[in-house]
Amino acid sequence: MRWVRDKNKLFHFNDFNSNTSTLDRVVLLEVNAAFQLKKSTYAQSANYSHEQGNWVLDQVKVFNFDEKGALKEFKDYEKVTSFLPVDPRKLQKERRLPAEMGIAELNELIEGGEQSGKDVLKERIAWNLKWAYPFASFFVSLMGFRFAFKSERTTESVGKILVAFLIGISYWFIMSAARALGSRGDISPFVAAWSANIAIFCIICFQIIRVRKY
Repeated sequence: MRWVRDKNKLFHFNDFNSNTSTLDRVVLLEVNAAFQLKKSTYAQSANYSHEQGNWVLDQVKVFNFDEKGALKEFKDYEKVTSFLPVDPRKLQKERRLPAEMGIAELNELIEGGEQSGKDVLKERIAWNLKWAYPFASFFVSLMGFRFAFKSERTTESVGKILVAFLIGISYWFIMSAARALGSRGDISPFVAAWSANIAIFCIICFQIIRVRKY
């Protein structure tokens, strides 16, 4: 279910079929400066016409209202060609999960969502993760310093391997928990994406300092 606002129009549809470029159950509301309903249009579906560059609405019902909000006129149409404030190409992109999109696509969705009042929390988390993941490789690679300080005792080597294993497991545990909290809005998208990196970096630094002391 989607809502889109375009100036004095509010647009809604239940679902979008990317294979046929068809919107399901379309509602278009037009309001005046006082936000009073002037016109409402309901359609069973809307199919995008690439030739006309517009939407063709099927099974259309149009209601017109006077200044007091009372029904003034009702019309019923089989088909109506109309402009709708949605781009089928963008809708096809939105069908993908935020994690499957690139940084440029996420930027576009976030900006468009903020302008239309759409919730873009998941997109913001995915955008931050796009930057956090590459740094995760760097932070985890610092575990190699842990093994740089060699020991002749086999028991210490085994202990270092276990520590490295626990650090790796901890990273994914913290990341999963932070993403869940971020998706619920309990923490910011930045914290959700970067908390695991920061935590693991602190643990690795502590381990390196501890080993160098001995």
